[in-house]
Amino acid sequence: MTLLLSGALDASVWDFDSSTLSLDAVFRFIDLSGVFLNGIVGGRLARQKRFDAVGFIVLGIMSAMGGGIIRDVMLAAGPPYAITDPYYLYTALAGTLVALLFRMDSSWSVKFVIAADGVVLGLWSATGVVKAMNLGFGPMPALLMGMLTAVGGGMIRDIAAGNVPMVFGGNYLYATPAAISSLTTLSFWYAGEQRIGMLVSALVGFAFTVLSNWRKWKLPAADDWTITMTTAQLRKVLRRQRKVTIERAVEQAVAAATEAATSAATEAATEAATSAATSAATEAATEAITEAIHDLETEESQNLEN
Repeated sequence: MTLLLSGALDASVWDFDSSTLSLDAVFRFIDLSGVFLNGIVGGRLARQKRFDAVGFIVLGIMSAMGGGIIRDVMLAAGPPYAITDPYYLYTALAGTLVALLFRMDSSWSVKFVIAADGVVLGLWSATGVVKAMNLGFGPMPALLMGMLTAVGGGMIRDIAAGNVPMVFGGNYLYATPAAISSLTTLSFWYAGEQRIGMLVSALVGFAFTVLSNWRKWKLPAADDWTITMTTAQLRKVLRRQRKVTIERAVEQAVAAATEAATSAATEAATEAATSAATSAATEAATEAITEAIHDLETEESQNLEN
């Protein structure tokens, strides 16, 4: 059965008659867990900003559902799934309520949220890619939809709270794991293994998110890419580079000429030596033959005289 994925999987994938949940149901559970956790993240930001209960609810919903809503609107695939499925709104509100009632600032709770957010980042990237590809879009729009699904809610949340969005830099890798997860999903989609691709993408998103926070990985800031040389310094570098290029060309030309001259001299010497040896051998042979003939004639004359 081909699944047309949006912000999450359809509720019909739950199999209540079976003792074991299907793989799709597991993905749905993880997706709703992501909505819950992002509701907590939005609520934690509201607590830092000292917002009231309305601010908690608004930031929690934006964080949990914003990316999927933007994606569905851009794909024009009908009403956003986050709105038509009430479970998503209820789950987002539940996460916001947890952040409202509890501080969630202990080291273990922070680590848990980071790890779970990595899983959800990979899974949401996968759902965005799969839905775009199944709707007939190309690979580049699908990658864009995957990344937007993963980071769109956080962007809206940060802007609404008056912060610079995390995806713009200044923090540990966030958009990069989403991009890698999207590429992973796209590879499995072309291989015809969408569901396995979602699982692998979730693992990839988890691994990169946890490693980036553990190893403190960041992309280079703008100052690291900026050219700081003056015009005079740039001209000096270019002149030096041109001088080096000319010197290398001259060295190569001299080496080539030397090699050609050596080869020609060797060939000429070899030819002269061969010619001299041939001439000497011919002359020696001629002298030997002449001397032998002379000896024979002398011997014959002596015989006749006798």
